Amino acid sequence: MDIKSLFYTIGLFSLFSFSSCNKEEVVDNDETVIEAEEYLTIKELSESGISVPADKGVYVLKVESDKEWTASLDDDWCILSTTSGVDYTKVYIGFNENEWNIERSMCLTFKISDEEIYSVSLKQEPAETVFNFEPQVISIIKKGQTKSVAIETTAFEWSVSCLDEQGNNVGWVTVDGGSESYSGSQELTFTVTENNSETSRLAYLVFKSGENVFENKLTIEQTNIGNVFDDFSYQINDNSQGLTLSWNKVEGASYKLTLATDEQYTDIIDNYNNKDIDSEASNTFNLLSVQYGDYMGTVYAKISGVCGTDGFEKEFTFNTSFDAESGDGSSIDQAIIIKNSRHLNNITGISTENKYFLQKADIDLQSQSFTPLCAELSASDYNGEFKGTYDGGGYKIGNISFNSSGSNVVGLFSTIAANGIVKNVTLSNINITAGNFVGGIAGKCFGTIENCIVESGSVTGNARVGGIVGQLPSGKPSVKKCINKADVKSVMTSGDSFVGGIVGQSDQITRGTVIISQCGNEGEIYSPCNFVGGIIGRSVIKSEINQCYNKGKVTGASLVGGILGQSNALVLQNCYNSAEVIGTGTAEKPNVGGILGNSTNTDMIIKNCYNVGTITKGYGLTKGGDNDGKNIPLTSCITLSNAAASPVLNVAPGGYEVKSASEMKQQTTYNGWDFTSIWSMPSSSYPKLKWEN
Repeated sequence: MDIKSLFYTIGLFSLFSFSSCNKEEVVDNDETVIEAEEYLTIKELSESGISVPADKGVYVLKVESDKEWTASLDDDWCILSTTSGVDYTKVYIGFNENEWNIERSMCLTFKISDEEIYSVSLKQEPAETVFNFEPQVISIIKKGQTKSVAIETTAFEWSVSCLDEQGNNVGWVTVDGGSESYSGSQELTFTVTENNSETSRLAYLVFKSGENVFENKLTIEQTNIGNVFDDFSYQINDNSQGLTLSWNKVEGASYKLTLATDEQYTDIIDNYNNKDIDSEASNTFNLLSVQYGDYMGTVYAKISGVCGTDGFEKEFTFNTSFDAESGDGSSIDQAIIIKNSRHLNNITGISTENKYFLQKADIDLQSQSFTPLCAELSASDYNGEFKGTYDGGGYKIGNISFNSSGSNVVGLFSTIAANGIVKNVTLSNINITAGNFVGGIAGKCFGTIENCIVESGSVTGNARVGGIVGQLPSGKPSVKKCINKADVKSVMTSGDSFVGGIVGQSDQITRGTVIISQCGNEGEIYSPCNFVGGIIGRSVIKSEINQCYNKGKVTGASLVGGILGQSNALVLQNCYNSAEVIGTGTAEKPNVGGILGNSTNTDMIIKNCYNVGTITKGYGLTKGGDNDGKNIPLTSCITLSNAAASPVLNVAPGGYEVKSASEMKQQTTYNGWDFTSIWSMPSSSYPKLKWEN
């Protein structure tokens, strides 16, 4: 007896008293309760027996005895509420539903003494015999096809006959390979022989249980229109595991494949000209098993099949390296399409010069080995540049995992060339650990990184480590509209680490180039060494930083800043820091600031910036220049009054203010700032950059 039914029966018993009682009537409105009409002696019960219906319910047995008795059952589809009694006793017998179309019985035994034992027959009526199935009509057109249908029935034993409209047995339908008998609900599978006539034919599956034949019949319909391959279909399965051709195989058919590099099929690939590809065990073919040589473009293919006198031929195309939608990469309209990790990794195998790549699906690199794109390892450095445009399309690349602390120039791409553009890429849950020049998007970038996000994870290295890119070398590189939320860390123990939330270090940049604009860092930045910044660790000369924010905790020894660790010539404007900045060095006047750690050059502009982050061992805005008189200028910069012990050091007079929190939450405090196109003023908050929305 199942647990659910047992609890049901016990629940019904709780409605009644289980103790001995007089000949009073039991009044209950539950229709599942059946009460005996009168009290009978145990001997009378043994002569008459008890019968209950097929549905689940409770039978109230009335027992009369002047001697004390005990009772028991020999099966588990019933349960007794009372197992002993004397005088007039009501015994409640809970019985489960009979799910089968056969009567079942058990013995209810009453024992008065060792010599006086009576057996009472307890029988349950059979369930109504039903045969249910959907659909009512099964259409099977071709020889060798199989169809299945689930039969739900209460019949304990049953059989099926296949008859024509006149009631004669038919031989063109086989059911389950010729099985003759079944028990309970089953799934039946039908196959048919070939229909050589010009008309359709019908057969009826007739169900029989015992001597009963049932009216509801399953109709099998077979036509003979067209040839055996009329329903042929195929599919190209392109994923990170490979590239396969699969098709619906017809029994008795043979299949051949032709592959070529041109529509005229003059340049055959690897001798695949009507090559036999089918086998008894499979209806798939691994397209990557073919030797394509250096060819990595569109393949023109034909698959053909023969079965008796029937045949077919279908043409299709696929790309050996990328998605079948791919063009030649000459423009966005002819972009090379990236949809899985196989496509992504294949970028490394081709020339990317002036090629356009477009990602059209999320890509998960979980449990897959990863190598920076467009690079080969030489000694300890990954060499090679990406020279095209990679458009992530707003889709994600997830779970990049790289762990080789001795390898340098590491990121999604190793190096982005001067004419290279990487945009609209989102990385999630990355875990990159390498040596020098390490970033989420690239190790080095001579070109452009735009509108990219590192959502989560960590980037770890020695020197020149950034959430987006490790280094911006000389030239006109730029990082625009990028956000990093990964933790960025240097594991160096001494020296200069150059670590930043967006960029580790920028070199001598062509003047007038805005290399970092509309970027934000929200990950934690840490180094036990020098040159550490929320946006950039170090800018060597002529860098420009505009409309950036830092919200991630920044920790370094010296030359540490909420936006920038250290710079020479610089334009830094419309930026803010709201996170804690910690200097761990031992200097009495450390190079640590809420905006800038230190500068060695007065050729700079720092304008319209504010800090509300707590500064440990440093200054609210900047230490400014060195003690040799290189006092840098500030213009309209503001720091929170309790952010640090001192707002600035070695800064030209004027150009900065110290304000309370309430003052810094009022737009009037920011005299001359652009609240039309650059800044916004949320209610009861500090200013935000408009692009953040």
